[in-house]
Amino acid sequence: MTLHAQCGLLWLLALGLASGMVGTAQRCYNCMVATADDLSGPWSEAYLAIPHGGHNVFFQDKQGHWWATFFGHDSLAPFRERPAILRINMDDERRIEPRTDLPSARKESLR
Repeated sequence: MTLHAQCGLLWLLALGLASGMVGTAQRCYNCMVATADDLSGPWSEAYLAIPHGGHNVFFQDKQGHWWATFFGHDSLAPFRERPAILRINMDDERRIEPRTDLPSARKESLR
């Protein structure tokens, strides 16, 4: 678990193991987030922020872009057992979501 404070909001990041593909024993290794304005709460319901990648810390670069550390673990991740950083957005409700409009590394290039 990681507690991150930014923009007047607290984000509690936790690993969420969830069922993966139907009919398999696959478990998804997800980053779940709950938010609050204060440590004493109330806390939001946890939501899926980064699918298939846990071990997260959020940070901003010098240009103000948001990033998250990422460790691909389950078989549905873009890569397995390798660390990375992932560009993220904060939506209007201050919820974290992965950026999907940026080029990503192909699996072949990671071998």
